[in-house]
Amino acid sequence: MRMRYGRAIACLVVSAVAGTMLPQVAYAAPVSSDNDKGIVDSFAGWFSEDEDEPGGPEEPSTGGTPTLPSREKLPKGKTAAKPKRVAELTARRTANARYWQLSDGRVQTEVSAVPTGYRSGKSWKDIDPTVTATGAKGYAFGNTTNAAGSWFGSDARRLLRFEASGTGATGRKVSFLYTQEGLLGRITDGDGSAQPKVFKFRYDATQGNKNAKLVEATDPRGNGTSLDYYYPSESDDPKDHWRAQGITDHLDGITAFDYVPNTTTRRSPTPR
Repeated sequence: MRMRYGRAIACLVVSAVAGTMLPQVAYAAPVSSDNDKGIVDSFAGWFSEDEDEPGGPEEPSTGGTPTLPSREKLPKGKTAAKPKRVAELTARRTANARYWQLSDGRVQTEVSAVPTGYRSGKSWKDIDPTVTATGAKGYAFGNTTNAAGSWFGSDARRLLRFEASGTGATGRKVSFLYTQEGLLGRITDGDGSAQPKVFKFRYDATQGNKNAKLVEATDPRGNGTSLDYYYPSESDDPKDHWRAQGITDHLDGITAFDYVPNTTTRRSPTPR
């Protein structure tokens, strides 16, 4: 009996609520006309399609004739041809870099850490380090294909001769003469000219050839500049052996050196 009373009460509540709504809908809804919509028509429009209604958005056009996706296979790819050097851009060349125009329109640059070419007039030439036999007097081999020439002698007093010719305004030649021990003995500026300038160097080889000390340099006028060292003795500190003691120029001006730990003190030249 309790179940029946519960259901009856629920039905009465639902009927009461519905009864309060029906008069409002019946009297509040305007009469539908040709131009106006009633509430029922409005509710119906929520669930109906309005694609055919005038003034709605147009369906976008895909263009062309609709077709099914094609399953046709694409052609097999081919490796592009490797670009080739068409021409060298000589106007952009330097001693360390060269430029080439490639067949695909790009520019290729070749850079070297050391010079690979030298200017000869208005053009560039490659440096050729090849040493070949030469007929130069006193020298067995040489290389004269570059801006500077090198000759190598079989005599210990003429081991090497180097000439930088044609590089300056006067085209002077400079040659270097080395001693039998491999030490620089002479520099001749303007070798082969009427008035060459010769610089001479003398060494002390008391410690042997590997640690020879330069003791005198003579300029082209015969003026000498001497270098003095701390020679070994029983009373001095071995750390001071063969350190530079002073330089005496051709005007007898002396530049002396004193040493303290981790520093070097230089005294101004003093005339004798």
